[in-house]
Amino acid sequence: MGAAAVTISERNAGDSSILDGLAKLVNETGIEIAVTLLVGGAVVSGLLTATQRFLAWHQTQIDRLSSTAPDTVVDAYEGAGPPTTREIDEIVAAWRSSVQRGDAPGRFPALVLRDVFVLSSGGTAPVQYPFLLIRSAAVDGFTFGTTRQG
Repeated sequence: MGAAAVTISERNAGDSSILDGLAKLVNETGIEIAVTLLVGGAVVSGLLTATQRFLAWHQTQIDRLSSTAPDTVVDAYEGAGPPTTREIDEIVAAWRSSVQRGDAPGRFPALVLRDVFVLSSGGTAPVQYPFLLIRSAAVDGFTFGTTRQG
């Protein structure tokens, strides 16, 4: 990954990591941050995004799939583009509401990535996913930016 990579595998279990702070930031503001993670020997590259975006997208996919005929073959998951201004406003409002209620999480055990590429060490072609959840404790290192070309 290069000299700019940050290794976080030696952190204490009770400490907040940089990634937990970034997850909090994207959940508070609705912005997306390009990251590349090292997870169990695989390189995972994508946009760190708000959990609320994943949940809304996932519900849309369930609704779409449940409305098709049982014998119809459909592409199970369509991708999602960058957040709209409306989505960002909704994310910020939801976060502020949860803070006021006192139930905003301090740590985010799962990182949500959008527009994800996974590169394995076996030399196989990269696999792309619209969204991917990764336990923050499983991340061995990361850097800002993605591995995507073009």
